[in-house]
Amino acid sequence: QDMSGFKLNKWHIKEVKDFDFKLQYNDDFPVANATIKDFIEEDGKSGLLILWGEKGTGKTTYIRHLISSYPNKKFVFIPSNLITMLGDPSFGNFLLSLQNSIIILEDCEAVIRSRKSNSSASAVSLLLNMGDGLMSDDLGIKFICTFNEEVTNIDEALMRKGRLACMYEFKKLTADKVSVLLPKVVENKIAEYEAKITEAGDDTDKVNRINEKIEKLKNIFNYSNFKNMTLADIYNVEDDSFIKETKKIGF
Repeated sequence: QDMSGFKLNKWHIKEVKDFDFKLQYNDDFPVANATIKDFIEEDGKSGLLILWGEKGTGKTTYIRHLISSYPNKKFVFIPSNLITMLGDPSFGNFLLSLQNSIIILEDCEAVIRSRKSNSSASAVSLLLNMGDGLMSDDLGIKFICTFNEEVTNIDEALMRKGRLACMYEFKKLTADKVSVLLPKVVENKIAEYEAKITEAGDDTDKVNRINEKIEKLKNIFNYSNFKNMTLADIYNVEDDSFIKETKKIGF
């Protein structure tokens, strides 16, 4: 937003490497993934996706995957500091210029709460009109709403069939999934560090630091009592803060 109003900035999104939703997400996710992709691929279709769950469970990774999977689709990311503008008439006019776009609303709990319990009734009304109301007929705008906390009082009108394409809760990866994914992640990290040792050459201090990290990772293989974990915990397993936290719960 500037003095002339709202405008778009173009950003490059990194492609997710080695994305495997069967390995990295729980067993109920493939059905949701198929529903979401059918919705994304349907041209001229308006509607709403709600993706929520604890931080680090893979929401952003999945959205990155969607963006890289559909390079010919126009994704528009609206950051949380502009979410409050959603009900503003000037912002509504700006959205009218985003025909056939997929709009990502991050941390939008306040926007989708029931109009009976919050002051953002105009924002909910805009989502309703653009998602499945009269304004949706010619716009083809899809909304992906993400948030971290459970919202129990989502406006019922948003949940109506034909308007809500899919609602999915991202949860921690189950223990049996962790037992498969975590060793793979650790093995890849060890291989990367071993390659860095070769690159380090005669830098003894650097080699010693890398070897310490490798030993820390190897110790993870000694664990047998796997617990439910977030993807963020798994892919940053060598972090000291994480190791201390998991020891408290017996991992």
